Amino acid sequence: MQLIKKDPTIVGSFLIGKKLVDCFYMHKLNLHKSQVFFYLMTAFMLGIFIASTLSIAQSLLSIILIIAIIGLAVVTYQKTFHDDDLGIYKRRLFAILFFSIILFSIGAWYFNKYSAKHSFVSEVSGRNIEVIFRGYVDGESKVQGQAQTYVFRVKEIILPKYGITTNEKILVTDRLFPSRQYGELLTLSGKPKSPDDLGNASYVNYLKTQGATGTLSFPKISDDKKLPISSLEKLSISGYKIIFKIKNRFEGAISRSIPEPNGSFVGGILLGSRQSISDDLKDDFNKTSTTHILAISGYNIAIVSAVFLSLLIVFVRF
Repeated sequence: MQLIKKDPTIVGSFLIGKKLVDCFYMHKLNLHKSQVFFYLMTAFMLGIFIASTLSIAQSLLSIILIIAIIGLAVVTYQKTFHDDDLGIYKRRLFAILFFSIILFSIGAWYFNKYSAKHSFVSEVSGRNIEVIFRGYVDGESKVQGQAQTYVFRVKEIILPKYGITTNEKILVTDRLFPSRQYGELLTLSGKPKSPDDLGNASYVNYLKTQGATGTLSFPKISDDKKLPISSLEKLSISGYKIIFKIKNRFEGAISRSIPEPNGSFVGGILLGSRQSISDDLKDDFNKTSTTHILAISGYNIAIVSAVFLSLLIVFVRF
């Protein structure tokens, strides 16, 4: 009980559950409060259970949550269904469904938040021992001088005596060639370092923004086509690969159509890409304190625009 009182996530989830129960009650649904509360808390616990057995990315949970909220707004809108018995039944059914999806997402998010505090990568980092990491490239590689860096999603840690299944990230510094692409299944072998051992506060903060719990420099790398990952994660990887391909083509079209340095600037604004921006232009942004312009990438703008556009279509339609 003390844990429940102290953890804002659990407290917030129970408060949401209570509000939803009251909402059902006020709309005179043919369900007792205890039944509705049981269904919603079952969805919350199911989210925790599924997240503990399958790897569900936070980005995917965010998408599910946004879809559920939009769906809830649609089904609870007065003109979505008729006021006859069938319309009332549909409204009740879909309201319960979307409310359950929301609680499911919160439960899965809570487990991910809890598991992030228990980092196996941190436990094996900074010990000057050879560690094998199995996983995949979880982002675009960035060129830094004669090297490239990328975030690596660790699915399995292999030590001399045992292996550990996990779902964490490390920041890898690798040779410039071959250029690593998102979704590549790899096995890395090297001596990981802990962020606390780096002694650079700004770099440690950068690792936190990337969600990385360790670093690995110039590891031995081999392909790992037999990496065991869930079907849901495979689907997510395939989807992001398509997105990155579209982005790269769009970036190439911009570079061919708009001369430098304007082309790099437009690419940074629309796509959040900074690779082609010259050092001189970056210095100019730093001097004028306008680097935040590039930080607001087109991805974020597109997500927000899509949400508002969906809501606008719903309310204009009815």
